[in-house]
Amino acid sequence: ANASGASECASCARGRFGATAQASGCEVCDKGRAQGQAGSTSCDLCGFGSYQNETGKSSCVSCTAPANSTTALPGQTDKDSCMCDHRDGQCRVPDEAGGERCVPCGAGITGDPSGGGALLL
Repeated sequence: ANASGASECASCARGRFGATAQASGCEVCDKGRAQGQAGSTSCDLCGFGSYQNETGKSSCVSCTAPANSTTALPGQTDKDSCMCDHRDGQCRVPDEAGGERCVPCGAGITGDPSGGGALLL
């Protein structure tokens, strides 16, 4: 107890959670989840366009390859989950830096529904 008689409890650190939010019962966040706030009682699923491939992290990793990519579902655990959103008319094309990026399919570009590259017509 502290000087005022109240009990002092440590909170779960970022990237961890506990049913009581006290450090004695903390668990690490699973892959595909993160928690940026200390003292939390749960971890949040990584949202669309992000993933987390490690446990116990305070934030998710944004999809950057291909550029402008997203994920099909939240809670992804691998960067390979990042893809162009074909449901939204996006196609994967080569970029100037030797990588790939997602662009709207249109004149001269046809998307690959399997999530692969685009065909430049």
